[in-house]
Amino acid sequence: MAIDILSVKPNVVSTNAGSYSTLIYGAPKSGKTTLVSRFPKCLVLATEKGYGAISGIMALPINSWGEFLQVLSQLKQLKQQETAAKARGDEFDMPYEVIAIDIIDILADYCEAYICAREGKDTLADIPYGAGYKMYGTELDSKLRSIVQMGYGLVMVSHAQFVGSDDDSGVKSATPTLTKRPKNIVTRLVDNYIYAEVVLDTENQYQHIAHLRQTPYWEAGSRFKYMPEEIPLTYKALVTAIGEAVKKEAEESGSAVTEAKVNDYAVEEVDFLPLKGEVMNIMRNIMSSSATVEEQGEKFAQITQIVEEYLGKDRKVSEATEAQIDQLKLIRTALQEKFKGVA
Repeated sequence: MAIDILSVKPNVVSTNAGSYSTLIYGAPKSGKTTLVSRFPKCLVLATEKGYGAISGIMALPINSWGEFLQVLSQLKQLKQQETAAKARGDEFDMPYEVIAIDIIDILADYCEAYICAREGKDTLADIPYGAGYKMYGTELDSKLRSIVQMGYGLVMVSHAQFVGSDDDSGVKSATPTLTKRPKNIVTRLVDNYIYAEVVLDTENQYQHIAHLRQTPYWEAGSRFKYMPEEIPLTYKALVTAIGEAVKKEAEESGSAVTEAKVNDYAVEEVDFLPLKGEVMNIMRNIMSSSATVEEQGEKFAQITQIVEEYLGKDRKVSEATEAQIDQLKLIRTALQEKFKGVA
């Protein structure tokens, strides 16, 4: 799928809650996991067993970063099966549309342990020149983002802690228990940042509340301009709030909305080995189309120039690694544009 700026169309905003990424944090037993379980076709990746009392929840225990990577691989395969079925004109019943991670803090710890083990070090700080922290951030960010890029909704759950303000007010504010680095990654990714709280109402009844706007007393927020400050902590209330906020902003701007699930972050899913083989086949076809030795030499020089532009001097496509998928895509596009009708 080559980039084409002339194919860009106006964005259509979805009222479907599963189209967005969400972080929910709060005290234990505040209703976080219950809310998550109400998302349709939701697979909960559970790093702690807080779902035992929730009937019907689809939960898979995750005990390491390696197990999480296996899940990502299987989610990718499901999307490939769905794409193939659609290409054939067949129906495909996707079993999962939303992926939840409960608790994201523990998954972040798994990621850190994975990087340390891979590099043969005890801590990230032991990896020279601060490279461990960059490796960890890149790994966590890219893998969480891949869930969204594949077209799944993403919901992450964290616990709450209370920290003092930077001034002398003495006010303590609720914030996720995530440490600074993973917190920055997660909060940058999400569309809705929800603080879940249990409060006593005027009739001394406990109410589960979702706070959606920042105050001095908790961190929260939403990308939607007209999202209310708080709603009941239920899936129905969240869907209603998103729908009303989207429609109100659309009316104001004159833009279109849809109830269908929308994935604005979709990227082309390409497997490394087939892509590498495709590029090498393109080069062989170009060379075999030459009518003379002189023409063959000229095409070889042109191919070499394209390959070296993206892989570096004296580098070959046959030596490309999986980390160079983007470069192989660019080489493929450049060859197809340069040798139209042949490549």
